[in-house]
Amino acid sequence: MSKKSKTYIEQLSIDSFLENTLDSKQTESIPAEKATFVPAENHSWSASQNRKTYPVHLLEDFNQFMIFVKENMVQITKKAEYISPKYLLLINERLSIKAQDVTAYTKQEYYPYIHFFYHLALAGGLIEKIYHDSTSAKPIIKVTERWNLYNERTETEKYIFLLETFWIDVNWAGLLGQRTNFVSHILPVVFEKLMDKDAHFRIDFDREKESLLANLTHNWHHFFLFLEWLGIWVCEKNQEKMDDYGRKNYYFVKSITLTDFGKKIVPILWQQRKVELWNLALRRELGEINPIPGSDLPDMEDDPNPSEKPPLFYQAFSHIFDKRELRETFPRIERAFIPGVYRFKVALDKNSWCEVVLDGEQSMGDLSNSILRAFGFDHDHLYSFFMDGIKWSHEAIVSPADNSGEPIADEVKIGSVGLRKGKQFLYLYDYGEEWTFKVTVKHID
Repeated sequence: MSKKSKTYIEQLSIDSFLENTLDSKQTESIPAEKATFVPAENHSWSASQNRKTYPVHLLEDFNQFMIFVKENMVQITKKAEYISPKYLLLINERLSIKAQDVTAYTKQEYYPYIHFFYHLALAGGLIEKIYHDSTSAKPIIKVTERWNLYNERTETEKYIFLLETFWIDVNWAGLLGQRTNFVSHILPVVFEKLMDKDAHFRIDFDREKESLLANLTHNWHHFFLFLEWLGIWVCEKNQEKMDDYGRKNYYFVKSITLTDFGKKIVPILWQQRKVELWNLALRRELGEINPIPGSDLPDMEDDPNPSEKPPLFYQAFSHIFDKRELRETFPRIERAFIPGVYRFKVALDKNSWCEVVLDGEQSMGDLSNSILRAFGFDHDHLYSFFMDGIKWSHEAIVSPADNSGEPIADEVKIGSVGLRKGKQFLYLYDYGEEWTFKVTVKHID
């Protein structure tokens, strides 16, 4: 191998993957169960590749998803705030990886690929939810100005942005429809086993030796596919187990095998971008209001550089990509303190609602007191604000007597929780009766 060829392999370029792959016959959709792993010694990075082995299909399909949202007034459901079923079939047809056995009534959760894109776009600020004053009108999603910034990036920078959004901003439990994150504590173990050369960078969950790990990853379901779509590994589907359970939103694997691309990405995610330090949803579960991704956890001791600003996410990947392809990061949406006067609409149902006005310097506890006074409730029960709109999620701000470990409402200022006009969240009073109010930010002066 020439010195020039060796350098090309070491410096990856997703642009060249995309160009070569889209020109090849391999642009056709390949079912996950037919995807094969190609050993490193049998190919070079510049040849046309199995699309399931590299993340190039992700960029093109994500682009198709975003174009559809931009060109259509896409409604979302009122309860789950997911894309209405009538649009899902149309989006599904545009993508190279299609959900099977779906109808005009199939919900978003049963389109795992679209579900994945929806959470990426929302968490990355590329789309936003728009709510109407009318109680009968469904909210919609629309593309934001950040989509223009995204399109100015190289293909590599787009990929790193999607990887960063997934790793930092997406709530994995919410993405999987679960209250508890079953992934983060086991993922480092999976990464460590996959990097074992003697095991050929593969985990066979059917082997008796891996029975414990198989049990610990039992609830991962489509998380296996999320990392496949990001180009990290290739899944071998366990169809027999899926048939036994008979649930469309369940997914089980027989094995996972690292791709050559994943061999370069995984050590960085595993050792330099540890999920417990970088995923914001996990850090908020520990009581942080505005955690800084990559910074030390509040209870960490003997920090030699407590005031040192953590590095940018993309910097750890710079050495494996062509420097012309990864020049800068995508600007993050920070949760800075937003001063001002906040006007909230608080609705118990469509006929019972009120508006309350508070200053951003006041606390979420003050907001709770205002709601209770307006609706004539006493103050002798526990309450919680669920900032993601999902009852009993870990995105919670709780009453002082609640010992769950989430942030205490009296200690959290309204202006510090990242509210914006149109933002909706839940207020739940009395854990027994579960009086549930929908709170909407009407205006910030």
